[in-house]
Amino acid sequence: MKRLLRCLRPAPSFEEPSPGGTGPRKGADDVRGRQAFGCDTLPIEQNPDKERVKQMCKSVQGRKVRRVYELGDKIGSGGFATVVGALHKGSGKEYACKIIKLPKAGCREPGELMSRDQVLREIHIASALQHDNVVRLKEFFLSKKKAYVIMEMMFGGSLVNYIVKKGPLSEEEARLVFAQVLQGISYLHKKNVIHRDVKLENILLAFPDDLRNVKLTDFGLSKVCQNVTGTRVGTPEYAAPDMYQSGDNRQFYGKSVDMWAAGVTLYCMLAGKQPFRGGGADSEVMLQRIVHADYEFDGPLWDGISESAKDLISSLLVCDSNKRLTAEAALKHPWLAR
Repeated sequence: MKRLLRCLRPAPSFEEPSPGGTGPRKGADDVRGRQAFGCDTLPIEQNPDKERVKQMCKSVQGRKVRRVYELGDKIGSGGFATVVGALHKGSGKEYACKIIKLPKAGCREPGELMSRDQVLREIHIASALQHDNVVRLKEFFLSKKKAYVIMEMMFGGSLVNYIVKKGPLSEEEARLVFAQVLQGISYLHKKNVIHRDVKLENILLAFPDDLRNVKLTDFGLSKVCQNVTGTRVGTPEYAAPDMYQSGDNRQFYGKSVDMWAAGVTLYCMLAGKQPFRGGGADSEVMLQRIVHADYEFDGPLWDGISESAKDLISSLLVCDSNKRLTAEAALKHPWLAR
């Protein structure tokens, strides 16, 4: 079991290479779940929310984060940002401060995983979201080189760390968590937000060892639209077959990619391992398994899991995106309706 659980630990981000590249950069620990392997570069000028983003930036000009908050120790870090504790000087309330490098407008330096437009897009999306199962943004500050995003503090850490520590979830626990995840995804989709990186690492617990209050986080790869071009983003193990289409086969994909990722997430909750991994996180073996939805409910662990739970996973891990359950439909599945 420990060998299986090691497969779920988070790891550094890497990015899909541009044409002619040598391939994605490998993380230091290949047994861990990967983060984003690509970011599209849609310029803010083409974003339908262009004016609102500009006004958003204008509204914080001249404000200094350290006048309002005392920044503390590092909580975590990833390919896009570092998260530190932040104590509000007036109220004494604890928050999390996500510090993101802010590149110059119109350019992206080598090694930078997010352009300035993408950073501002993440802040813009997160600032508009208000739901019990989505981590809330309180406010933000901009300097010449960094963005400081103040978020509600989630004291319980990520779901992946919870599972690595305690083992796979029982069906009762998974049902409790997954219903909340689907509520969050349903809310996003109603707002025409496609998360594009739903995974265990991006599900946070409000309090330690408490699965009754979990929330989705990390909108660095999210998009506000009905359909998205075939830009390959997200986390390889959780990416839908739609995202792996390439060349002449590359097509538009939409909200259903979040539902595939939700299916992978539920599988991981119950099994403590990835459904498609084989031969390395970026291997051709894993790719072929994903595009053919080649996974199994094998081993003694699955023998004790209900057919209803397996049916829900199978209804989400469907290659045809038009046949995948929506978030609303998944919430009505018999396994969750108990």
